[in-house]
Amino acid sequence: MSSRIWTRDFSLAVVTNTFVSLVFYLLMSGMTLYAVEQFAASDTLAGLTSSMFVIGSVAARVYAGKLLDVVGRRRMLVVAMVVYVVCSVLYTVTDQIGLLLLVRFVHGMAFGAGNTSVAASVQSIIPPERRSEGTGYFGLSTTVAMAVGPLLAVTLSAGGHWDALFWSASVASLVAFGVSLVLRLPEREVGPEERHQWWRLRITDVFDAATMPIAVIMLLSGIAYSSILSFLASYGVAEGMSGGASAFFIVYALAVLVSRLVVGRIQDRLGDNAVMYPTMVSFVLALFVIGWAPNGLALALAGVLGGFGFGAMMSCAQAIVASRATPARIGVVTSTFFILLDVGCGLGPVALGSVVGGVGYRGMYLAMSVLMILTIALYWFLHGRAQGAPRTAPSAATVSEAGTSAVVGRRVLVGFDGSADGLRALRYAANAANVAGYDLWVVSAVTTTATGGDFSSHIDAADVARQGGARLDAARALLTEMRFPAEQTVLEVVTAHPVVALTERSGRAVLMVLGRRSSSGLERMFVGSTSLGVVAGAKCPVVVISAASTPHLTDRNGVVTVAVGARGGDRGSISWGLAEARRRHASLRVVHVTKPGDDEAELRERALARLEELSPGYPDVELLVDLPRATGRSAVDELVEISRSSDLLVLDARGNRVTGLPMGGAVRGVLAHAECPVVLAG
Repeated sequence: MSSRIWTRDFSLAVVTNTFVSLVFYLLMSGMTLYAVEQFAASDTLAGLTSSMFVIGSVAARVYAGKLLDVVGRRRMLVVAMVVYVVCSVLYTVTDQIGLLLLVRFVHGMAFGAGNTSVAASVQSIIPPERRSEGTGYFGLSTTVAMAVGPLLAVTLSAGGHWDALFWSASVASLVAFGVSLVLRLPEREVGPEERHQWWRLRITDVFDAATMPIAVIMLLSGIAYSSILSFLASYGVAEGMSGGASAFFIVYALAVLVSRLVVGRIQDRLGDNAVMYPTMVSFVLALFVIGWAPNGLALALAGVLGGFGFGAMMSCAQAIVASRATPARIGVVTSTFFILLDVGCGLGPVALGSVVGGVGYRGMYLAMSVLMILTIALYWFLHGRAQGAPRTAPSAATVSEAGTSAVVGRRVLVGFDGSADGLRALRYAANAANVAGYDLWVVSAVTTTATGGDFSSHIDAADVARQGGARLDAARALLTEMRFPAEQTVLEVVTAHPVVALTERSGRAVLMVLGRRSSSGLERMFVGSTSLGVVAGAKCPVVVISAASTPHLTDRNGVVTVAVGARGGDRGSISWGLAEARRRHASLRVVHVTKPGDDEAELRERALARLEELSPGYPDVELLVDLPRATGRSAVDELVEISRSSDLLVLDARGNRVTGLPMGGAVRGVLAHAECPVVLAG
């Protein structure tokens, strides 16, 4: 799969969002003055005409996330853009303040629905391994609108040409509508039950629990930013720095433009904290400089700090929540993020107006810098202390709707050899891909050498082709029976050793699924070199299904088990298990098989410490720690016994030890005889 960001549809999505955002900033900047001049509105009522757009946007986002895939992403965008155009034209004929408020509300709803559709869908267009970089580029559309919109609004309103302002908004809306007609957005197949219950609105349909920590950070940051958006112009006039206030937004937009070209790449390579802490500190400094500013030059400096602060932080935060979202929840995740951001930016001015009345503009900006310092501390508590790995490597903290890691690529890879265990693996992989909305990549590796005892012989190329063709026919038959979409299926025959073929392709998949035979205890030592060879070199999590497991019976026990060792180093597998337990609404059981002489109290304390460190983002997951003692039988048998009461058994795949057991025969035994699917992650 290509890792190119600037594809046709990504570019069109950027253009669409640019013009959608341009209308937002164009009208938001001039609406208060328009209400005062044309309708003699009070300051409170004039402020309401501005905020009503945001209120409508929040109202739409409440349902937009849930309806996104039921209605269809492209359909929702096109309908929203039609309403967007109509509302822009209606401003020219609206002659009552009540009607103006109604138009603003409906216009805001169209913005909320359209923006959610584009912002959520573009995350499926961006290559996941370049998520932060792509999100930063997409955010440039808002940056351009932020620079042009207010400038155009000030220019037109200065001459009282309000119709020109509204017709400009209408033209921008029309352009957005036209581009939306040719924009192809990735759609997710919705099941009958989800479609039937579209009208039921639960709290989980509006707010995504996993997104709330970052969304709260953006709520507080949005309040702080609203002090700039709503009061900086008045502050500049009051302090005799109106030129500096105008320069602030120009410099701010340029700084955002530069920052988003680089911070996304840094975030993908070094992780969230490497960009979130510097950008938040930069925003603190921007607010402090505004409050202190003795002249317009200082305000321009604050624009640089603000651009590298809030402007870059917003795209970085959006990349965080998007990278942890499942395909089925991306709409709700996006709406959760923007609902809280909109609430902060939209309702912040109402509260800050009282602050200005009490301590003045300078005091308000200094208070906002203190608020952001507290926000940094809150970020550390909610996310920073347990940040995931950089997204250039498979992150176990991100699990798709099917239990796959949505980090690298959008395919579920399955090794298929036509055997019974291969069919089991194919069935599991197809179910995973179907639920997640991913493509299914079936790879059948056929070698040209057959080995038997100490002798080997070359296989004719025609035989290889026939063997591969027979395997693909068997795969097609099963997928047809399962009604898996043919357009989402990639079938490939490779003339190579299975370990080489699958390992090379694992870097372009979210998850790999392998079958694992079991016929006798001897297989613990002598069989399974392919499975272990693939696991050792895989660049994505691997699910291994033994003949003893029944992967079609899922969620029957309500328990996801993670086996850990005494030395630690299993943060990845624990994070993977936490995310999967939350998806399944299951408990997470952390087990360490002890042996005589082990200090169980110390082992339990270590396990609890790791859980305490990693679990704050999963408050809804019940946590259990179990230290079974392997007395009278091997640790492998103990784990196999544990698998009987688990829906999934997660082992750490890094290093030379798994669950405290030597890599090799013990692991083969667990993989061969586990009675539930086994995931090797980390």
